Amino acid sequence: MSGSSAGGESSGTRIALISAAIGGGMALMSSPIALALGGALVVVVGALYILLLPLILLIWLFGGFSGSGGGPDIDVQDAARQSIEAGRGDGKGELDTEQVPASLSETIEDAGKECTQIGPVVIAAQIQVGSGWYTAKVGEDGKVGISQLDPEIFEKYGEDTDDNDKTRPEDPKDSIMAQAKYMCALAKEVQTLLDEGKVIGNVLDLTLSAYQDGIDAVREAGGVSPSTNTRAYVAKVRAYFGQYMGLLGEPYSTPQTTGPSPEATTDEDDDSGDTDDDADDDSDGAGGGDSAAAAGRVLELVNARRAEAGCAPVQSDPELTTAAQRHSQDQAEHRSMSHTGSDGSDVGQRLDRAGYAWRTYGENVAYNQSTPEAVMTAWMDSPGHRANILNCAFTQVGIGRADTGDGPYWTQNFAAPS
Repeated sequence: MSGSSAGGESSGTRIALISAAIGGGMALMSSPIALALGGALVVVVGALYILLLPLILLIWLFGGFSGSGGGPDIDVQDAARQSIEAGRGDGKGELDTEQVPASLSETIEDAGKECTQIGPVVIAAQIQVGSGWYTAKVGEDGKVGISQLDPEIFEKYGEDTDDNDKTRPEDPKDSIMAQAKYMCALAKEVQTLLDEGKVIGNVLDLTLSAYQDGIDAVREAGGVSPSTNTRAYVAKVRAYFGQYMGLLGEPYSTPQTTGPSPEATTDEDDDSGDTDDDADDDSDGAGGGDSAAAAGRVLELVNARRAEAGCAPVQSDPELTTAAQRHSQDQAEHRSMSHTGSDGSDVGQRLDRAGYAWRTYGENVAYNQSTPEAVMTAWMDSPGHRANILNCAFTQVGIGRADTGDGPYWTQNFAAPS
């Protein structure tokens, strides 16, 4: 059984406005005026923290947080204030394990014990910013895995953390512990530079900067790297401290990792409205195999079909993947295959919550297809789903799968960014 939906043109006004606010704040980070006002240390402290409020509001608005009763029951202003205070701190607060995937909570807490300078909240926030919990992400700079490490760095610090006789950056537990070891090594080097008076700043900001650009960049800059992207990275990591300390309320859905470019296929024409297209399929079986590997295989099949139709391949996007995985989990928890979430959300709202600024989107869902091949066959046999998969306007995708005893729930979210 499967269904397809196409979304509308133009992203929600809210995400555009907030993105603009954040973009404006980031511009201050490289502003000569800001540099003239107080020197490097003031730029590091002032420019980074001016971003915290809009970033925290963005996280709260689109992160899917809710109270125990299903709606917001926290004081937003108070939560923002506490989160800003947390963002100004050292990140050594207690980790709220409900905010991270259950399968990785113990590993993250162990990682936070690797040294006294780096706590589990910092580790989780780095993962959120770097990969969005996408275990197989390959960044444009060649960094790999959930912790976004250079291959040579992982080779130096990576170990078989989960005793599966394999040490791979795509293994989230191996990657997270390598991240912690590398961060601790950087923190030690940073402290030496501070003691020698060769850099100014605080240990955490400098260590995060070094994680992004390397210790040499910090040494040469005499502080946090002047790169706007690096300063934005430090600010974003700090902005997530409040979430991972549990200050923004309970997450709406169970946090999960997403796999080797979990992808979703959705179609949206520029001026189309919402459409639903259902197709029945006789495939049986409970969801077998690893969800991440299954999502990766679906992506391969999607791009193979697109190539046959003359379309460029879609690239996996972590925010789309987050939206797709959340919706699959929501469907599985409520045993209901639908384009409407259990809270009444539509596709566009779920993409907004995941932080994806879309221009056009589309969604395919399916239930009880046991393998990637089976679900792709069902979708390709349905005109509506096939149209989503073969829509050349889509450039990115997110794929989610949630297993139940009765069979898996699949979601594909196709989109093009605004």
